Amino acid sequence: MKIKYSVLGLLLSMPLLAADADLPAFADFPVNTGEQRLQSIDFDSHPEARNFRTRLEYNLNETANFAGHYILTSWGCGTMCQMIALIDVNNGEVFMPPELVSSLGFCYRRDSSMLILNPVQDLEEMFGDQVPAWFNMLYYQWDGEQVQQLLETREPVIEDCDFF
Repeated sequence: MKIKYSVLGLLLSMPLLAADADLPAFADFPVNTGEQRLQSIDFDSHPEARNFRTRLEYNLNETANFAGHYILTSWGCGTMCQMIALIDVNNGEVFMPPELVSSLGFCYRRDSSMLILNPVQDLEEMFGDQVPAWFNMLYYQWDGEQVQQLLETREPVIEDCDFF
């Protein structure tokens, strides 16, 4: 009897393991990191940057926390809404990709150019059995100028990362 349960458990876990293997990983998008600190912000680099001056200036003298030489920062924009900006620590340039608006935060790493929006590890714990139709986790890669969507999924996030 014990063997049957073990084999059954193994067979039932196979689709989950296969699905996990298809998720992008931070290690797939490595970048070099440095210790340079943000000295100034170029408010002319993005038309909306001045509107978020206080939040952006909060990052002065900080080191990069995303994609090697960027500071990823955010602020609330309403219920279940976070806007994201990226600041290049090398020149203070501000990027605010319109795709990067999150409902439940984001997951990122200093040594990778990948970013996960709405990183949930347990959908049932978060929503019970009523997961909203609109809810998905979104995987993106930052190329230094824009983001490219890698995947939209409901698979739980299994990566170790910084969460904002």
